[in-house]
Amino acid sequence: MPIAAPTMSSVAFWYQAGPHKPFGAFPDVTERMPTFRRPFTEMEIAVKKARG
Repeated sequence: MPIAAPTMSSVAFWYQAGPHKPFGAFPDVTERMPTFRRPFTEMEIAVKKARG
């Protein structure tokens, strides 16, 4: 029997009565896309730098 891959999901709700300030510009889509590599990539760069 195959093992199902773990899944994750997240939901956020924001209820706000106006008026409010205009929202700022959204970051570029590449900065908004979730990635599980980003923390490890930063760690790998730090390790390589420490090792010289």
